Amino acid sequence: MGEPWRVTVPSLVLAALPACTRSVSAPQDKRLELREQARSILLKHCGECHDPKLKTAVPDALKIFNLGESDWAHRMTDRQLQNAAWRLTEDLVPTRGSDEARPLHVPAEERRLFDNFVTAEQAARR
Repeated sequence: MGEPWRVTVPSLVLAALPACTRSVSAPQDKRLELREQARSILLKHCGECHDPKLKTAVPDALKIFNLGESDWAHRMTDRQLQNAAWRLTEDLVPTRGSDEARPLHVPAEERRLFDNFVTAEQAARR
């Protein structure tokens, strides 16, 4: 008679790997999704100074966050992330145009998405 089906430690480990990977990568995937949504929002409202592809990009602004980088928020402190979220609630935003500021209207849904990104980014740093 043949041996009954046996479970070995290595086979248990191999069987559990996909579940472990999903549990670790799911929050990371969500954070990356939020980062890309936040980038899209900032490109629309802050790209004038923070998009290196534009002639209007400001070197000092790019030092804070550069929307051309994949992990564009990595140099930002928690305070700078919170400040960016606050700026999205303001009626005016700094500009390189002839005026010092221009009108800004960020829809509530975009502000909510950006706030979700800030929360996820800060949590990942802890």
